[in-house]
Amino acid sequence: MKKIFLVAIGLVAGMVLLHAETSSEKKSSFTVSLSAGPMVNIYENYFSYAGSGKSLFSYQTALSVEYDFRRAIGFRVQAEYGKNVGACNVMETSVGGFYPYQFQNIAGFGDIILDMAGLASSSSAFRIKLFAGAGAAYTFNFTDSGHPWQKVKDKNASFGFRLGAIAEYSFPFGLGIFAEIYPEFYTDRYNGLEPSDEDMKRFDGYPGFPLDIRGLMMFGVSYRF
Repeated sequence: MKKIFLVAIGLVAGMVLLHAETSSEKKSSFTVSLSAGPMVNIYENYFSYAGSGKSLFSYQTALSVEYDFRRAIGFRVQAEYGKNVGACNVMETSVGGFYPYQFQNIAGFGDIILDMAGLASSSSAFRIKLFAGAGAAYTFNFTDSGHPWQKVKDKNASFGFRLGAIAEYSFPFGLGIFAEIYPEFYTDRYNGLEPSDEDMKRFDGYPGFPLDIRGLMMFGVSYRF
């Protein structure tokens, strides 16, 4: 787990170092954006949903404030709210049936953003941006799965990291539209389901996957000051 977070920190640090090598020309601005879109929840219990024919898709909304302090480099703070779905690991237990549950999340991330058009000193209205960041999430309002021994824990705090890409089009009067795609990786407690003593006993010490993963595709509007 420590190695994974060190890799994430290294990605962010590398982008910061790249900032020092980009043009020194100042072109600072603030951008506020609202976005929403679908997400797919990929946990250990992905296999339960795959076997059931049910959907792992849900939705998320986000509010962001970005500060571009160089032509090619910016920093974004983003707050997220979403509804998630999960299920107990029936494909890895002897209990038949489908045991789904739902929960909500709030999360906050800080991202370093690399503007590819800025690197090329381009003034194009269409821009591709790459980002990497770290943050934390709080999950709550879990429903009961009904599984006989796998217990879903309510109210969980977990650390996370992410990296992704943004496609953005800016209009002359400050308004913009964008789409972004990215995975988020959280520590295992995010979805409230960690391997129990019963799981460890029945399945030869099966530890579960160490990360809970979400894939997101967001669409939004922005305004640049």
